[in-house]
Amino acid sequence: MGVKGRAGLMRNALKLYVLAILLPLLLFAAWLCSLTVREHYERTVEDGWSLLRVTRNSVLTNASLVENLLDMLAYDADVQRLLSNGNMSDYERVILQIYDVRATLSTAATYLKDLDGSITLFSANDRMPESFWYALHMDRIEDAADFAAFQDSGSTSAWVGLAPLHPQSTVLRSEDNMDAYTYYRWVMEGTRRIGALKCGVSPEQLFSPVRMNAGDAALYVARDGAAILQTGDGALPDYDAAQSGQRVERVGRRLLLVCPLDGLGADLLLELDYGAILFRGWLNGLPQLMILLLSSAFLFWMIRRYLRAIQVRLDEAVVIGERAKAGQMDIAFPKLRNDEISQLVGAFNVLLGRLQAQAQQQIANERAQRRILQLALQYQMNPHFLFNTLNWLQMSVEMGVDKETLSDGIVLLGKLLRYNLNSDAYSILREELESTNNYVRLMNMCKRGSICFEMDLQGIDAGERIIRFLFQPLCENAIQHGMIPQRPLTIRLRGWREGSDLCFAVENDGKPVDPDAIPRLLDGHGAIHSGRGVGLSNIAARIDLLYARGSGISIRVEDGWTRVLLRLCINGGDDGVAASADR
Repeated sequence: MGVKGRAGLMRNALKLYVLAILLPLLLFAAWLCSLTVREHYERTVEDGWSLLRVTRNSVLTNASLVENLLDMLAYDADVQRLLSNGNMSDYERVILQIYDVRATLSTAATYLKDLDGSITLFSANDRMPESFWYALHMDRIEDAADFAAFQDSGSTSAWVGLAPLHPQSTVLRSEDNMDAYTYYRWVMEGTRRIGALKCGVSPEQLFSPVRMNAGDAALYVARDGAAILQTGDGALPDYDAAQSGQRVERVGRRLLLVCPLDGLGADLLLELDYGAILFRGWLNGLPQLMILLLSSAFLFWMIRRYLRAIQVRLDEAVVIGERAKAGQMDIAFPKLRNDEISQLVGAFNVLLGRLQAQAQQQIANERAQRRILQLALQYQMNPHFLFNTLNWLQMSVEMGVDKETLSDGIVLLGKLLRYNLNSDAYSILREELESTNNYVRLMNMCKRGSICFEMDLQGIDAGERIIRFLFQPLCENAIQHGMIPQRPLTIRLRGWREGSDLCFAVENDGKPVDPDAIPRLLDGHGAIHSGRGVGLSNIAARIDLLYARGSGISIRVEDGWTRVLLRLCINGGDDGVAASADR
């Protein structure tokens, strides 16, 4: 080949480099920089959601303490006897109020010490002797706005927002009557309302996790478009308070993460500087852009310097190159001579070896990550279950529940925790059913025997291997979100075979699921934040991970029953969930 031919080959190679490498590389650099900005934005938002979730769970834990205490007081025998129309003399009623009911309310108030809480009892019975601030007639609050909001809710219990701690008619000095975040609960005798309990807690203490977790972030607790509590000196952002659910709103240069505080009628907001997030993202992507540009310039210089030398030796590696082009990765270029080309050949051989080693390492890493994901999905448990169970055990001890019942409850809790700590992603069906039954029995103790649990398995061997915690989260959702006050709940677990597939249905006759919410529960959106679908998204993720194609989960509401249908395809199947609901 002559000099002219070699020069033409070099010019063509340089043109090809500019068109095929340099220009796409510049476009890739710009895309990579924008991707870095997006990743920084998503990472910042996800960190914000993590902060909001931790804060929200802490606030709801404080609220659960108030709710559980008033639930206990509403069923206290002394409180029921005082408020009912029994055949007691006025003297007996005074003695009961002073020595028993007052002590009960005082004991309950000690649990609210950290929340600066105060409990007031209101009676519909005109004969009840009235005490200042802790036991009053119902007519003291009949005209109060917070009590009217509670009645309008139509619920047995409700948070009604900020309101005076004591009725205005009993307050001698207005400075003693601070605004508290208020919770009401009816005291019932059968279906008749015989009184009401009111608990007012300090907003600063109820929402104290907001200040504890905020750090330098701007956090707000808002209700009806007004800030109840905030960190920093800024004003509450103008967000859409009428919209429900967890969401992201952008207001000018400000980015708002809005997380509802379920049951409290308030929203938890995190304010981020949208412009600062984008600027920081571009700064993070700038080094990558510079590295790509410098690499391009260096590569251009190297190509121009070594092109002639490489061109002379290309024919010597044509055969090996054709084999590599055909996809044979278990090859190596021979070391021809002791020169630059041979060094390049040696480096290529090292690169092939590293690629083979990296491929093996990637396979091992994917297996380890799959195992970690299995355990992470398996170990998702509702922290409120453990808290409420321990709280029930504590209250049971204080209320003098017999030792046999307490012992059974502790044994059941221990079995559940022991079953959860097993590191195997699978379990025997018999053990899974036993664990589910133990959970329902424990919850039945806490709910005072208002849950009926039935199991019916047809043609399924109890020794079948299935994934752990397949049924308990579904029973937990039925109990937590399906129970209707003053009405027993029936839960049925049915199982059958369809060919080689295992099919299960967990159904309950409680409060039905809103059909419009089913798609959000199944695709995972809203479930993590609403607290109603964590078990569903967990089960769906593990079924997708551990079972063949065609497995899955679906929800149906028919004839007053909410049915969660599961299909486990052992040997594969058609797309979608086709579990029969007519069995």
